Amino acid sequence: MNDLRTTAARGGAFTLSSAVLNLVSQLTAMLVLGRILVPEDFGMVAVATAIAGLAQVVINMGLSRAAIQIPILTQPVQSALWLVNLAMGLLVMVAMLLSAPSFARLYGDIRLTGVFVAVATIPALLGVQVQSRVVLIRSHQFGRLAGAEAAGSLVSVAGAVTMAVAGAGYWAIVALPIVYAAVSSVAVLIMARWLPSRLGDWVDVRRVVASGTRIAGTAILENSGRFFLIPVIAMQLPTAAVGQFDRAQQVAMFPHTSVLNQLQRVGIPLFSTISGSSERVGRAWLEVQSLFLLAVGLFYVTLAVTSRDVILIVLGPGWLVAGKLLGILAIVALARTLALVPQWILIGCGYSTGLLRMSIIAQPLIFGCSLIGLLGGALGVAIASALANAFYLPVLFWYVSRKIGVSLRPMAKHVVWLTATVLLPSGILAAALSRISGSPIASILLAGCGVTLVISTLLVVSRSHRLLFAGVRQQIAALRGVR
Repeated sequence: MNDLRTTAARGGAFTLSSAVLNLVSQLTAMLVLGRILVPEDFGMVAVATAIAGLAQVVINMGLSRAAIQIPILTQPVQSALWLVNLAMGLLVMVAMLLSAPSFARLYGDIRLTGVFVAVATIPALLGVQVQSRVVLIRSHQFGRLAGAEAAGSLVSVAGAVTMAVAGAGYWAIVALPIVYAAVSSVAVLIMARWLPSRLGDWVDVRRVVASGTRIAGTAILENSGRFFLIPVIAMQLPTAAVGQFDRAQQVAMFPHTSVLNQLQRVGIPLFSTISGSSERVGRAWLEVQSLFLLAVGLFYVTLAVTSRDVILIVLGPGWLVAGKLLGILAIVALARTLALVPQWILIGCGYSTGLLRMSIIAQPLIFGCSLIGLLGGALGVAIASALANAFYLPVLFWYVSRKIGVSLRPMAKHVVWLTATVLLPSGILAAALSRISGSPIASILLAGCGVTLVISTLLVVSRSHRLLFAGVRQQIAALRGVR
C-alpha cells in the first residue's frame, strides 16, 4: 500500500506541476489577449474551438484510459491502437475540412471557413501521440510527460501573445491550440521513444476499443456543455454575448481542465489497483473526495464572491458581463470537479459501461435544462446549468456507492458537515470582506483573508477540524515532497 501511495503521490506531484504551469501560461494568454481583442473575436472562434475539443475526444476514443487500465499491454496490440487513433485523427480532419464552408454559412460568418480549416490540423497532430502518452503513463515517466506538456503550453502562449501584439487579431486565438498540439505532440514522441511495430490480434484490440468507446462516450456526454452548448447558443445570441459567456466559462473551468482533470492519469490507476476491495475503495474515496471538497471548494467559493474583480484583473474592463456570469459558472465548475472522483472510481473499478449509461440519461437532461435557460439570455443559461449540475452530483454519488457496495451515509454526512462548517462560513465572510475595498486586488485579498480567518478559527476551537486539516496537509505534502 505504501508503494502504491508513493507512486500515486509521485505521479500527482509531476502532474500538478505541469498542470499549474499550464494554468499560469494560459492565464497569461488571457491577460494579454483579453485586452487586445474584443468579445466578438472570442465568440466567433469559440464555435470552432468547441468542435475541435469534441474532435479531440473522438480521435482519442478513450483508448488512452482503456490502455492504461489493462494489466498487460503488448507491443502488437498497442501498435494496432496507434493505427486506430491515427486513422480517426485523419478521418476527423477530413470531415472538418469538408464541413468548414457549411459551418460558415450556418453561422453567417465567412471567417469561420478559414478558422475551421486551420483547427482541422489538430486531430491529426493529436492522433499520432496518443499511444506515446500511454507509454509514458504506464511506465510512470510522469516527469517526461509533464515536460512535454509544459513545452507545448509555453511555446503556444508565447506565439499567441506575439501574434496578438503584432495585430493578427482573432488568428492569435486560433493559433493557441494548434501550436500547443504540434509542440506537445513532437515532445511526447521524443520523450516516449516508442514506435509502432507489427499489429496484434484484433480480438484483443477490439476489447480495448470497446472499453475505450464507452469511456469516450461518457467523456463526450460529461463535457456536453463545453462541446455543444457554445455552438448551440451561438445560433441564438449575439457573437459578443457568446464571447462573454465563453471567456467566463473558460476562467471557471481552468482549474478543472488544466489541473484537476489531468489527475485522472493517477486517480484511475489508483482505484483500479484497489478495485478488489470495496472497503479500500470506499476509504480512498472518502479521503480523496475530502481533499477535493476542501481545496477546490474553498477556491471556487472565493472565485464566486470575487468574480467581478477576477474578470477585471484577468480580462479587463470590457468584460463586465463575464464577471456576472463567472459567479454562477463557478458553481458549475465546482460541481463538475467534485464529480471527477466518482467517475475515476467507476472507470478504475471496471464500471465504465455503468458510467456511460448514467451519462446517457443525466447529461442530455443537464444540457436540455441549460438550453431552457436561453430564454433568459447568457445569464439564464448559466443559472440553469448551475442548478442542473448541482442536482446531478448527489445522484452520481448514490450511483457510485451502489456500484462499489459501500454505504453512502458516511460520505453524505461528511460532505454536509464540511459544507456547513467550512465552505458556507468561508463564503459568507469572504463576500462581506470583499465589499470593503473598491480595488479588485484588495477585494480578492480581503476575501482570501476571510477564508483564512474561518479556517484558523476552526483549527483553534474544533479538534475534528484539526484532525481533518492535518490529514489534508499530509496528502498535499506527499504530492509536493515525494520524488
